[in-house]
Amino acid sequence: MCQEHAISRESAACPLRQRDANTKPLYRERTLLLIEDDTEMRRLLERALTRDGYTVVAVEDGDQALDWLGLCLFDGSLENVPALIVSDVRLPHFSGLELLEGLLCAAQEIPVILITGFPSEETYAEAFELGAARVLAKPFDLDALRLAVFTVLEAHSPLPTLPVREGNGGWTKLPV
Repeated sequence: MCQEHAISRESAACPLRQRDANTKPLYRERTLLLIEDDTEMRRLLERALTRDGYTVVAVEDGDQALDWLGLCLFDGSLENVPALIVSDVRLPHFSGLELLEGLLCAAQEIPVILITGFPSEETYAEAFELGAARVLAKPFDLDALRLAVFTVLEAHSPLPTLPVREGNGGWTKLPV
């Protein structure tokens, strides 16, 4: 199924190429990929999330998102892997739902929060079926987005551990 989607994606910006077997994706723990076609909304969301300490890569459409991700349609590998993707549903070239579907093939571990100005039961059902972590309807409160980002990242992060000294002089790690 993934190859079908990759082959049918003729309009994607990333040309077909084979990735070197030794190439590993660059994981970015505090980096968010923000995909929003409305310039003012993109700037507002970027500023709010940057103030929360995230590095935000803001793009205006799915083609730019694929360029940044470095999605290789030949084998589904990625060059850059953000901690989270926040994407509008309606975008030029292809939708946030289509991007989410494509990411299922390449990187199922990247959580996605979708935002939409046209909420419907069908949109919510399709988004959650494709694996969206959250769907927010516009207009939304910035604090709702900030909380969604925080909780989704917390849910997808491994528990940090602290070293604790045991009685026999050894060390063990306990979840924080």
